[in-house]
Amino acid sequence: MRALLGGKAESEDAAWRGLGPPVRVLRCDRYHRPWAGEYMGMKPPLNDRAVVLYDQDCGFCRWSLDKILAWDRRERLRPVAIQSEEGARLLAPVPEDRRLDSWHLLEPSGALRSGGAGAAPLVALLPAGRPLATLFRAFPGPTDRGYRWVAANRDRLARLLRIDASCRVRRT
Repeated sequence: MRALLGGKAESEDAAWRGLGPPVRVLRCDRYHRPWAGEYMGMKPPLNDRAVVLYDQDCGFCRWSLDKILAWDRRERLRPVAIQSEEGARLLAPVPEDRRLDSWHLLEPSGALRSGGAGAAPLVALLPAGRPLATLFRAFPGPTDRGYRWVAANRDRLARLLRIDASCRVRRT
C-alpha cells in the first residue's frame, strides 16, 4: 500500500520520518525454508547449521573460508578445523590419512561431502548462491577438476594473491 504523500511506501515514509528502517522480510520458497529466527536476525541453532571443515594450517584455505564466511550473512555455516577434536569426531567416517586431502561440508541432514562434490550444496546455503549451485550441479566433473586444480596449486595462488599465511578465520 502506498502513502498519499509523495508516493512512498508507508514503511519508507516511516523511515524518512525517523521511525526506523523498513522491515525486511526474507523470502520463503521451496528452495529456502528459513529458520524462524532468521526474521529476527538471530543465529540458527548449532545443529541447524552446516559445518565447513577446513585445514587450519593452510593460509589459502583460511583465506578462502574467510571469503565464504563473509558471504554467509545469515550465518548458516559453522567453521571447524579438521585438526581439532571436533573435526576428528565429525570426520570419523573418513580415513585419518585422507582427512586433509580436501575440505569437507557436513550438512544438517548428516550428509558429508568433500572437495568439488561439496561446492553445490555449500553455495546453495549462501545468499544468492542458487544460480552458482545450479551450475555446479549441472557440471560436476568440471567442478571437481576445478577444485582439484586449485587445491594442487594453492601455494602458487596464495603467492599470486599475496595471501598472508597468518590469515585468521572470521568466525570460529
